[in-house]
Amino acid sequence: MIYFIVLLCCFFVGSVRADAPMETIGTCVAAIEYRIDGHPVTSTTEELNILRNQTMVRVGDAFSRYAIQQSVKALYATQRYAQIQVYAQDGIEGVTLIYELAPFARIEEIMITGVSESEFKRAIEEALISKPEGTYIPEVIKTDISRIKRVCEDYGYFGASVAVSEVESEASGADRPARVGLIYQITLGDASVITKLQIQGDFAIPEYRLKEVCTFSQQHPVYNKSSVATDVAAMQAIYRENKYPTATIVPTFFRETGVLRFEVREGRRVNFTFEADEGEVPLLLQDTFEADIMPLINTATTAVWERRIKSYFKAAGYHDTTVDEAVDDSEVMLTVNPGMQYVVSRVSFAGNRAFSDVELLREMTI
Repeated sequence: MIYFIVLLCCFFVGSVRADAPMETIGTCVAAIEYRIDGHPVTSTTEELNILRNQTMVRVGDAFSRYAIQQSVKALYATQRYAQIQVYAQDGIEGVTLIYELAPFARIEEIMITGVSESEFKRAIEEALISKPEGTYIPEVIKTDISRIKRVCEDYGYFGASVAVSEVESEASGADRPARVGLIYQITLGDASVITKLQIQGDFAIPEYRLKEVCTFSQQHPVYNKSSVATDVAAMQAIYRENKYPTATIVPTFFRETGVLRFEVREGRRVNFTFEADEGEVPLLLQDTFEADIMPLINTATTAVWERRIKSYFKAAGYHDTTVDEAVDDSEVMLTVNPGMQYVVSRVSFAGNRAFSDVELLREMTI
């Protein structure tokens, strides 16, 4: 007599119920058979080793529904099988377990149509989770469609649609899954063009100065997220030059009207005073310090500033650096004493028999 034990039609591990152990039938497992698409898995195939390694039930074990459920769960976790059915067949010496497995197809090739060869198309290809020679998983295809649509939006196509078709190129066999080709047909629709540029929240820097560096957006092109980000970086560089290291700029594109709005949060202006225990810090060195430190304090959390400034000077050989901070509503004054800078004046070696001092010095970076 054959008993149907378990039927699970989803490959996701989370969908497999892991029940508490159930009572076992008073018999043992006499034999285990594996069949893929109805074909027995023979001992000469690597597939048999994979199946045996993933199943908890062994010949000679007591029959247990719980152990079978855990075996099925482990097999689904390999993401090799789309469906698994397990049957138990009574025999004189015990129960024979029969695993009927349907493998996922393998992806032979992926074609993307509707988009010409370009950076845009390469971005779509990189966004896909599905890859040639990978496993064809329907749920992953749905995720791919969502990813493609997000890439299309990044390139200004907010109404794009994606249809996926599959072409079976090779049927499954006893030791191989079917192979399919995937075609992602993209219909882009109309591109969204930037028709107007707005900048809000800018008080320290004139608006015309900020717009001057928006070399992409001011041309009223088709919206492109990456190029807009380049304009944002250019405006932030102006703020850093004017001692606003924490300024943030958030772009928002209104595709219905074509308005691109940059919302500026300038933060506080940061001024530096550099002091020394003896004498004065040379002006040229002060300029170097300020230019190097400004990008390091690009966070609004001033508590982080002191640690980063001290790390900067420590890397340059300074010790006992101090940082004092004075804050008001619109400005931060940082008084920095770099401390004592230590310089390596001589390097000597001891015990170097294999190489000369000159050879060892040549390999050193200090």
